[in-house]
Amino acid sequence: MRAAVIYARYSTDTQTEQSIEGQIRVCKSYAEAHDMLVVQEYVDRAMTGTNDARPAFQQMLRDSAEHKWEVILVYKLDRFSRNKYESTVHKKALKDNGVSVVSAMENIPDTPEGVILESLLEGMNQYYSMELSQKVKRGLHESYLKGNYTGGPVAYGYRLENKKLYIVEEEASIVREIFHKYAQGYTVPDILLSLNQRGLRYKRDQKFMPKDLYRFLFLEKYRGVVVHEGVVYDNIYPQIISDDLWERVQQRHKDDTLNVGVRTSSDYLLSGKLYCTKCHKTMIGVSGYGKLRKRYYYYRCNRNRHKGWLCEMSPINRDRLHDVVFNTTCRLVADNNMIVELANLIMREHEKAVQNNYTLQALQNRYEMTTRAISNLMKAIEEGMVTDQTKTRIAELSEQAKQIQLDINLEKMRTHPDMEVIDVIDFLRAQFYGETQDIEIRKAILKTFIYAVLYDGSKVTIVYNYRDEYSPVNLPPSEVQNLIDIAEKKGVVFNGTTFFFTPEHFGITVHIPHGDE
Repeated sequence: MRAAVIYARYSTDTQTEQSIEGQIRVCKSYAEAHDMLVVQEYVDRAMTGTNDARPAFQQMLRDSAEHKWEVILVYKLDRFSRNKYESTVHKKALKDNGVSVVSAMENIPDTPEGVILESLLEGMNQYYSMELSQKVKRGLHESYLKGNYTGGPVAYGYRLENKKLYIVEEEASIVREIFHKYAQGYTVPDILLSLNQRGLRYKRDQKFMPKDLYRFLFLEKYRGVVVHEGVVYDNIYPQIISDDLWERVQQRHKDDTLNVGVRTSSDYLLSGKLYCTKCHKTMIGVSGYGKLRKRYYYYRCNRNRHKGWLCEMSPINRDRLHDVVFNTTCRLVADNNMIVELANLIMREHEKAVQNNYTLQALQNRYEMTTRAISNLMKAIEEGMVTDQTKTRIAELSEQAKQIQLDINLEKMRTHPDMEVIDVIDFLRAQFYGETQDIEIRKAILKTFIYAVLYDGSKVTIVYNYRDEYSPVNLPPSEVQNLIDIAEKKGVVFNGTTFFFTPEHFGITVHIPHGDE
């Protein structure tokens, strides 16, 4: 009597647990009829046969080396494998261990003809598997083209009705809030705390978890996109997140990945945006104890960490610097007259930058020359000089004018998006959230409004955005030096305060009061 094991498997397409019971029953009947003793069963549930990445299957191959049994019984050969190459390789390894594979339902004789029959059956199994895969892919493609939902969990923010997905606005508004806050610089724990404190719940009345928010932030379905087999479908999930917001979130994640060493905790809010004017490196948060064991908190130049790269910049008390930066900022945006004046100065700088854009000027000159040529040809037609060449030339010039106008608009959008004074005023006012000692308010101001902070030992220069966008950390030294150069030039003075302006930022320099350390 030969010792045998049974291997049974079912896939996820049409088979169920009952399929395993049926396979084992048939294999046991075959073993009894052919004088075999079944000593063990190996079962893989919901596992495809197109590859060998199956736990029980791999365990069976390893156990065959112990020579405790001689036969592997399968219901049909396609239970063993639907990949002819892998089947051949594994059967060779089993044969070396003295083990053969026997099909209970396919009567394959142990003759040369049987070898041919077995090879034919294995080839047909692989053909069937590949054909089925192609049919499934074609079916999915047709469903995607119709905008139909094809199964699986429905993403948060959507509901399913008659194979179509629709936005659940109550949930979608939470998704948008998560994306907007992350793009503005809030951390996932900050966003999570806000959601749960307000009693907002995920599906089945569960609290939001960090894994939920991270999954949301990288789920392309929220921008209305599904990618399958390299094909993009945009008609299945209604768009909740704009393409621009999606790109800002991905850029924020990329920046954070590149700057994993930057500290941005609530203890050192300016980490990653505070720069030393001597060596142009970021300053980091440190702490230490005084004579009476009182703990002190400072920012110091990052180069102090590296031997041979010492910087002479003295440390600055963390709390004193925080108060100067945040109180100055909030006084600035709380003064209505100053906001209006700032907005007008920003707009003048913006218009000046547009006028000094040489690429834009060249495009505008080309547009004027093209429209002038069209006008001259039209006058010639009015005077009776009509030819086929004239009409053709007008058509060509008209197409050129359209393309040039498109290039002009793209250049304006690329360098200086259209702005009005009221847009700037609204943005500046939106930065004043309330009590500046509130840690969440300070974070919001820092992330959405402050571009960089430059420290030179006695004074600090605060550089602000004037558009609502996330500012990446770790500016290159050349950009830090450029900001220092601009700040040192004579700026605009009003209300006793000196400001400087660039096409994208404005800044203010204030002295830091002395105090006990």
